[in-house]
Amino acid sequence: MNTDSPSAELPTEGTASPRQSGPLVWHPAIRALFWLDNWAVFAGYTAVVWQFLATGDFYFIANLVPMLARVAWLLLALALLSVVLLVFELWWSLVLHARKQYARPSALRLILVESLVVSVPLALYSWFVTWALGRAYRLVPGWTGGLLPTPKSKPSWLVALLLTLLSAWLLWNVVRMLQVTVRKSLTVLRLLGAARFCKGLLIMTLLRLRQPRKDFFQQAPGISLMPWLAVCVVLYVKIPIAVFAWVIPGLVLAYGLMHQISMVRPPAWLFLGTSTFASFRLFHDLRATWWPRDGVTLLDREGREGSSYYVAEASYRVRQGSFGHRFFNNPATPRVWSLRTRPALWEHTVWLLIQCAPVIVVDVQTASEYVQQEIKWLAEAGHMEKTWFLAAEDGQASVPEDLPPAVLAGRVVTEEQLYGASWDRSGLRLGADTGSAA
Repeated sequence: MNTDSPSAELPTEGTASPRQSGPLVWHPAIRALFWLDNWAVFAGYTAVVWQFLATGDFYFIANLVPMLARVAWLLLALALLSVVLLVFELWWSLVLHARKQYARPSALRLILVESLVVSVPLALYSWFVTWALGRAYRLVPGWTGGLLPTPKSKPSWLVALLLTLLSAWLLWNVVRMLQVTVRKSLTVLRLLGAARFCKGLLIMTLLRLRQPRKDFFQQAPGISLMPWLAVCVVLYVKIPIAVFAWVIPGLVLAYGLMHQISMVRPPAWLFLGTSTFASFRLFHDLRATWWPRDGVTLLDREGREGSSYYVAEASYRVRQGSFGHRFFNNPATPRVWSLRTRPALWEHTVWLLIQCAPVIVVDVQTASEYVQQEIKWLAEAGHMEKTWFLAAEDGQASVPEDLPPAVLAGRVVTEEQLYGASWDRSGLRLGADTGSAA
């Protein structure tokens, strides 16, 4: 175990009770209400920005009725367009199934038939969506102003001093965030090269758009930027000094844009394994050891073992006097490293990631049908040369029986070997004195 990481002081297995660590199973109606709650919050942020663009100002009480009208229209648009998204995902699942199960000529014919069957009702529904949103838009107030500078009153010297300190603090944080963003981006760019880096940006954008409800509105590119824009609008309208009314929202927006970059930046490594307490500990230890090379995983952070890990980590941070542990160690809190999607999209998500990531770590200490399947995909795609298999302390590794031993030669390692590994432009390198654990 990496003794330099905070995880070194965590217990080796979960300490939470089943009531604490087990995931809650909600009735479908309750889950639908959660979706509606997220939609309403997103519509509210968007309505704030829309109101500002349409009128040049934003006053919540005075413009309550126009705001509610915009929120209602946006909720209607989200509800109608979500059907289009569901149909598209169904069509894409059929396409993937055809490509996987049939030879190329038969697959192409089947995909053509499926596309025709889906496109006809989808075209009719698109016409209905356009008609419904057009009728509803007549109830939304029109554009009466523009992006005109809001008149500012003369503030007191105390307000000017506070705004100066706030601007300095924001600038300091933005500069720090910019340094981290540039360093991480250049690190991945050197590993992947320009062409693969750009391809990775597109892949990560697609995967973020596939995030489930609990992550989508906070991690999807563009969608997750809306809260930052809404905050900028409120700051611009409320700050009494013109120069600070531009500077402070600009700094907040810059921070939000760098947060967007962190969402779509390709990963330096991918971690595959079973969602056990030990896997979560190992993944977080490697993230701390290999910084600034960010890794991603599909581990289930809201499952029993994931929740147990975060309960243990929260307890550790309480002992260290850390603030915010209840939020940051809540398994439901979206995390930039988590790419767990809906179960139906798991296979394609893993397939995209194993082609995108320059280094792959597979935890084979615990037998898992899903991990076995992922290893077969790695072998079929010819990505074993960039994959490292983490074995148990006794060297035992749970790998497919039909996998040729030569494929694993020199690729089976221990935790200590991973912690002591070095990185270069071509990926992860183990020292000359560290061979295979098998």
